Amino acid sequence: VIGDASCVSVDISFAVAERIKVLRVEECGASNADDKRNILAYIVEELGSLDSMDHLIKGIMADSIGDAMVHAHARTDRVILELRGPAETPANGDESRTQQASSQGSHS
Repeated sequence: VIGDASCVSVDISFAVAERIKVLRVEECGASNADDKRNILAYIVEELGSLDSMDHLIKGIMADSIGDAMVHAHARTDRVILELRGPAETPANGDESRTQQASSQGSHS
């Protein structure tokens, strides 16, 4: 589900975004012509124009893709850390080598 942090699928987000890039609300269908007229009239009344609705939908999609990328990166980082397991940090490794060299030098 796009926008749900627990369901991160970058591929699906991009596939939907590709379809939405060319979305024009006025070209959308409805099972009943009167329903379509009423829906479009409501959109114009609430947002001022059908273009405003198009931009709103595209903006929501852009935000969802951004969120999906943030969550995907976080999950990727977490999985990589889990796969690598605990590791000695470079700072600790350098410090222990420095201490060993110092103690060896003082014994000479």
